[in-house]
Amino acid sequence: SDAGGVDFISKPFDATLCRLRVVNQIRLKQQADALARAERDLNYLVHNLPAFVCYCDAELRVLFSNDVRGAWFGKAADEMHGANLADIIGEAFFQILTPHWQGIREGTKVSVELTIHSSDGAERFVQASLVSRVHDGVFCGCLMLLTDITTRKQVEMALHDEKERIRITLHSIGDAVIATDIDGAV
Repeated sequence: SDAGGVDFISKPFDATLCRLRVVNQIRLKQQADALARAERDLNYLVHNLPAFVCYCDAELRVLFSNDVRGAWFGKAADEMHGANLADIIGEAFFQILTPHWQGIREGTKVSVELTIHSSDGAERFVQASLVSRVHDGVFCGCLMLLTDITTRKQVEMALHDEKERIRITLHSIGDAVIATDIDGAV
């Protein structure tokens, strides 16, 4: 009721029934508290992931985003709600994903590496993963996860540059070069 009553005990008073109802209410309260804790923990986890997470409906309108501060695209999660995904991530990024939309609508998982510019103008390399939600054969929406792989890509590029420098150096040497291990094996 509006006064806070959730159960009642009728007269004549039955101690066994009363005890059962009290135990049930205590269990319900404990379950409600556990559910509230799990929801807080999940919200904390999702909103503190080092990644961008967003869920869109079948028309690619954003229903959820974990980007509370707008660090990825300059719009906070509450500003994204209901907006078209292309308007959030930018037309260029959306066009890169365009060849994959039909597959996503059919339930295919897509993973693409690409370069984007974040809200602060910095260039980021990202791994974009899209997972569709299909229910009874009908496309209901998709989950998009963007992971910043900039550091990894920079290391890969530096390694490639070093490998190329060594290759050019070795091809420039007129003498024979042999590499051996510490035991003298070629």
